Amino acid sequence: MPQCPEEKKRKFTSREQAMLAAGESGRPDLNSYLCVCGWWHLTKKNSVGRASEQLVQTLRAASEKEFASLVLAELEGKATPDEAAALRSDDLLWRWKQALSTLLVESQQQLNATLDRDDSFTREWRKRRQRWVQQAAARRKEMSLLLRSLQIRRAEERRAGKDARVTPRNRAIDRLINAHQDEFDRLLKEEEGAE
Repeated sequence: MPQCPEEKKRKFTSREQAMLAAGESGRPDLNSYLCVCGWWHLTKKNSVGRASEQLVQTLRAASEKEFASLVLAELEGKATPDEAAALRSDDLLWRWKQALSTLLVESQQQLNATLDRDDSFTREWRKRRQRWVQQAAARRKEMSLLLRSLQIRRAEERRAGKDARVTPRNRAIDRLINAHQDEFDRLLKEEEGAE
């Protein structure tokens, strides 16, 4: 392996390990990359940025169809940086995950519907759709890491007595998760396994 050009950076064996470390350090917005040395590193700056609170509020009120359109646009690289950041905001993570899961199910149904066709157009469409599904799976993995990071940050805030920064909505979500921790852990493992 070539020598690492970033010797001072922390080294991680996988992207998931790097992203989990970013989340645990309170910086889930950092991106990871595979270095020429063979290790994974974290970027120095965030990959998406912060979304405007106004956009987050607008998206919170958006219809399911409007929200799904944005999720699809982000997945295809057609969303603005502010829209991409909004999807990753604490307030929209669960909704983003649900919309993406729905899109994945629909996509799988479309793929299954073409299994009996073997023309060149359909084969090419399937290849493109498979790449899309892989991209969506990567987003779901990112989402799981962001959700885990959010849960860790909220727990640390509670321990530090910073409940004033947590909204009533977030406290309700935390209470729901805590009341059903076993079920939450099982569902999270299922979601991570589906990726």
